[in-house]
Amino acid sequence: MTASRTIEITPELSIPADELRFQFAHSGGPGGQHVNTSATSVELRFDVAASPSLSEAQRARVMSVLKGFIDSRGVLHLVATTSRSQHQNRAEVVARFQRLMRRAL
Repeated sequence: MTASRTIEITPELSIPADELRFQFAHSGGPGGQHVNTSATSVELRFDVAASPSLSEAQRARVMSVLKGFIDSRGVLHLVATTSRSQHQNRAEVVARFQRLMRRAL
């Protein structure tokens, strides 16, 4: 992802892609031996507490509505492991991020 790419949450709010952090790990999902040799699991992290893209009101709402996904430092964590493809899991976790953020706002 390039720094200029954004993730649209609502028509009024887009999050720059460089605010999202991704971590990759071996997945225990479907795929046989493939998952033992490939980092297919994708974790998305978004620092809600420090995001310059959110207003204080938006930040408070996200922190409240999505508190089950947010750690004590204010970082939202989402994981996708359903596919044996890292690319598909990454797309899935970004789509889930969009859905959850829309629901929160």
